[in-house]
Amino acid sequence: MHQFSANTWQYDPRNPVRVLAQLPVEFLSPQSAESLANELRLKGGKAFGLKVCERLVAGSDRLRVPVWFALTADDIFRETVSIEEWRRERDAQEVKVRSSARTEDWLSGNSGEQQSRTVRDPKRVYTHAREISRSRDPVVVQKFVEGIGLVVDIAYSPILGRPIVRVSTGREQCLPSGKRLFTSATSDHEGRHEVIDPTDCTFLTGRVTGTLFEESCLKLDLLALARELWERVLTLGIAFGVQLELIIHPDFPEV
Repeated sequence: MHQFSANTWQYDPRNPVRVLAQLPVEFLSPQSAESLANELRLKGGKAFGLKVCERLVAGSDRLRVPVWFALTADDIFRETVSIEEWRRERDAQEVKVRSSARTEDWLSGNSGEQQSRTVRDPKRVYTHAREISRSRDPVVVQKFVEGIGLVVDIAYSPILGRPIVRVSTGREQCLPSGKRLFTSATSDHEGRHEVIDPTDCTFLTGRVTGTLFEESCLKLDLLALARELWERVLTLGIAFGVQLELIIHPDFPEV
């Protein structure tokens, strides 16, 4: 039985070599190790975390990482990337501008504490990037994806003696105008909450929900999602608990 160690992941942005030494060997061909070390050293914790996520979902039919790029403080000052051209080539109507401070450990439950903004006007991206960076931290610019935000925790329970996957969902609200609003479980805790055994795809506890505007989150196939994420973590040999945020549009739950 695969068991996670509670203290395996020790994050130190000042020492990329030590950080990489904790990752499975599948991540660490000489070329990929150098790439990951440079990502952390130059472009911060969120960029590093996104690189790890790309490895995690590689080859999946339903899991993917929305396109993104990272900017150093110097890149922001010199405006080295044409935001309008990048958006047009990737059909990104809106983007997320997120802090990628080196202390932003995206493999930890303490991540997400720095600023993140949704920006529609490409002419404002660098303005927001400068405010978030404060001429110091890197930022990540990522295509905005609309849908319900899920927080997924993959861990080992010593009480139950088995791996568990806890999934919390955001909610959907339909306004009288027909406009649909989606929230994420990162900040909205009134959605659906499940604890799942990924080895046999069973629910370990009764479903808990808050006040639901719509019931779309109840229709999401969380069992299959938990199973696939668990198998990918297991296959890669990751030996520490992982927390992920996923976005699922209820009209296209297979992606």
